[in-house]
Amino acid sequence: MAKTGIQISNVLKNKIQNDDDFKENIVEILKQKSCGKCFLSGETFNYATDLIHADHDIPESEGGLTDRENLNLTLAYCNKFKQANPSLLVKKYLPFKFFVDKNSDVKFDKASKDFFGIKSEPIVVEPQGEGFLQISFSNGTKTPVLPIYTEKKPELGNGFTYDYVFLQAPASAIMNDEVQPRNIKTGHIYKIFQDLHYNPLHEPSSVRLKKEYKNKTLSTDLLMFDGQHKTIAKMLVADGGDSMIDLKLYLNLSKEQATSLVNTIQSKIIKLGLSKSEFASKMGDEYSQAFARYEKWCKSNPGTIISEDGFIKYFDKAKQANAKKSLIQSRINDFLKMDVHEFSILEMVENKSKLKHKKSIIKETTFINKVINSLLYCKPIIHPIGDDELRIRERNNIRIILNLFHEECLSYDEDNVTDDELTKIHRLKSQSSLVYFTSLIKKACEHKFVMPGDSELFTKIELNQNKDYLKKVIERYSDHPIWGHDEKHSNKVTQFYNSLQKNQSLNTIGDAIKLNLPYILDVVQLVGSELDD
Repeated sequence: MAKTGIQISNVLKNKIQNDDDFKENIVEILKQKSCGKCFLSGETFNYATDLIHADHDIPESEGGLTDRENLNLTLAYCNKFKQANPSLLVKKYLPFKFFVDKNSDVKFDKASKDFFGIKSEPIVVEPQGEGFLQISFSNGTKTPVLPIYTEKKPELGNGFTYDYVFLQAPASAIMNDEVQPRNIKTGHIYKIFQDLHYNPLHEPSSVRLKKEYKNKTLSTDLLMFDGQHKTIAKMLVADGGDSMIDLKLYLNLSKEQATSLVNTIQSKIIKLGLSKSEFASKMGDEYSQAFARYEKWCKSNPGTIISEDGFIKYFDKAKQANAKKSLIQSRINDFLKMDVHEFSILEMVENKSKLKHKKSIIKETTFINKVINSLLYCKPIIHPIGDDELRIRERNNIRIILNLFHEECLSYDEDNVTDDELTKIHRLKSQSSLVYFTSLIKKACEHKFVMPGDSELFTKIELNQNKDYLKKVIERYSDHPIWGHDEKHSNKVTQFYNSLQKNQSLNTIGDAIKLNLPYILDVVQLVGSELDD
């Protein structure tokens, strides 16, 4: 059973000076001080299931004391996330991360309304003589008089010119544009969020008017079609809805032109490239150019859908195998490029891990071949690519599963872990265990959500709202007594550990000791003799 409840090490207690009452009653004192909430994220504690640590508000490295004023209870995850960062910085970001993790399909509109509590109102645009205008906001403020600039944009049509102004607007005035192509990525927001504490951000987000401005007073909505990550990062750093956001406002841009423009903007930023052709660009220049030709071919053949499968078959037969290999590798790379804060199991993976105990590290080839490949649909999808919704859903589902597996089975505090706990973790992260776990978790999801054997499983279901189910399944995998048992207890146990050491299948021995699907689904209860011969 993974550790839960408030865990405070003797090492930390021994640092408390001249306060014996606090040293002896630290758990109850900090529990009362916390009011049942994590100091860093504001999440409500579940003392039965959460692992909770004491954290220094001012880090020890900056002279923070180990006393009742400077110590607070935090979720172990939040404490680990914080490291030696200032509490104030982390406290602004973590609540938003938890919000995104609990919700699916979060774009700027949902974040603005449900997290920041903003009800956006229309703006009023007023002409101020030829070539100038002024904008009023619902909070009673106005911009200075703004000069109107004009520029040609060939990609929006031959001879098309667009008018725009630069301004600062309160975040509460901004609405999400329906052409906004993707969901929020917390890892990307956190990178911008951190950078904002050291470097001011003046690169504007892109917005347009819902109604075209025609040199007459106009009440309309301000729609953001590019820049939601930097906008939210600035709102987290500053004053939420009152934050002043740098904007480039297009005055005469239609929905269709905005879609074309956002394609142009995003295609220049590979890591945030528009999903529709993103996978092709990640496969390399050769495939990116081929996809453009394939897309053009599809459009000239009515009734032809643009799909991964169609794209691979677009190549000559001799080249299809390499194209498919590059396609799947690009999908695998999506996982390896994630931030550790977004995909926590990467803490354990070679080339990403900073763990002191080298035996705790999972080889990257093992992680790819035995974990990711086992959960990923490794064939080209025949359904329309659209905005890559199926692969995005699949990636998010796999991320959820492996984050929970890391949290329940592999995560530990290097300063306080015992030898027995470390031994259990090393067994759980062994190649045989990883292969067996991915097989069982797929079957558990098939059992609840789809027909057994559906290889496209994770492109179809949404696990974000089913984390409690997954957590219980994974907890039972971790809680089975085999992981912490004496290797010489019985022939069964010896056979199990021999299989672990030799990277052999656990299917047969797993059934023999009731570490199987009925057990993790809580259909079968252990009676205590499963490990006996």
